Amino acid sequence: MKKLAIFILAVFAAHLCNSQNFDDKVTITQKDDKYPSLHLKSYQGLHVDGHSSLFMQNYGGTPASPGFTPAGKILGNITFAGHDGIRSVQAGRIHVSATGDFSDGSYPTKMFFKLGGSASCCGINRMVIDGTNGNVGIGTSEPGQVLDLERNTNGSAFLEVTNTNNGTNARRGIILGNGTEGNAVSLFSTSANYNPVPSWANSGVLSTQSQLSNGIIVRTTAGDVRFQPGGAVDKASINQSGKLSLVNNKGALGDILSLYGDRFDQGNMYGFGIETNGGILYSKAVSGYNWYVNNNADQGSSAMMKLNENALEVDGKVRAEEVKVEVINWSDFVFYPDYQLRSLSEVEKFIDDNQHLPDIPSEQEVLENGIELSKMNAKLLQKIEELTLYLIEQNKKIEELERKIESK
Repeated sequence: MKKLAIFILAVFAAHLCNSQNFDDKVTITQKDDKYPSLHLKSYQGLHVDGHSSLFMQNYGGTPASPGFTPAGKILGNITFAGHDGIRSVQAGRIHVSATGDFSDGSYPTKMFFKLGGSASCCGINRMVIDGTNGNVGIGTSEPGQVLDLERNTNGSAFLEVTNTNNGTNARRGIILGNGTEGNAVSLFSTSANYNPVPSWANSGVLSTQSQLSNGIIVRTTAGDVRFQPGGAVDKASINQSGKLSLVNNKGALGDILSLYGDRFDQGNMYGFGIETNGGILYSKAVSGYNWYVNNNADQGSSAMMKLNENALEVDGKVRAEEVKVEVINWSDFVFYPDYQLRSLSEVEKFIDDNQHLPDIPSEQEVLENGIELSKMNAKLLQKIEELTLYLIEQNKKIEELERKIESK
């Protein structure tokens, strides 16, 4: 009965007092309750805008003469501990530390979140919030940006944003902006069923909003801007001088622009390039240029265009003020003394049999194979020269007939 009276008096005293002071430590040990706990309750009916509070404070000085809180001191700490069968182990804790001496209007602090404990103390620092600038550090206690993530690992260190939904509007990514409509850039991936922009479905998208009128800038201070669609091989690159190369890992052509196709056979590369030196445009094989246009006579030839067989084909009309065709043989052999000129009767018989002139391709041959300008011009000249010889011979016969007529 005496114990009951003491308990009732203690409860009554607690209700009369607004607060209670305890020396050094309060311990709550589990007895009957599954979840031993410290419950703090407040009632708005008693105090409007009141709330429960766990208040921790670290002074400098003594209770009789408190001073400013010095740098490096922990203001308060919540510790989470377990037991490894031998000793108590601190598995994690949350605490706030002063990062500088407190003074009037200046209270520099950081909040530390520690997990992954040891048998000694405190856990491993996992996250920090800097009270001076609001920066958050994960893996670093000195965050230099709004969110600073660091990890020292011989492996991946990713910031992963996951949305497992596969709906027609499902996306996952990040948005960088100034908080106003239209002034942001976003990097995101879409679901396979994404339909607001059907061509974006199942894709990674880097996109700017309507007010970013200067678009997207891709900048490097060293090295090239490289693109590797479909694997780990460069398919396009832009170097520090601004040269654009579209390649299939077979090399590069030109100082300014380089284009390559997918074909690489028999030791040849097929492509197109533009260079600043002499304004050259060319395709290239291992043994040299297939063709080039050049205004510099020092580049292999003084000609404006150099061609290998079928290196240039035009399906359509070609217009030019002048075309120069290089030839190896010409038709003046018709006038050589040993040239065997067919008789007109032989020519007549050949035409009757073949329906075209001797040494001239037939219509079917021309339709199938076309004509080579130099050879055809030489053949036509050969026929003109042969015709000239026939005329000379006919003229001689006419003159001879005229003399015989006049002599009668």
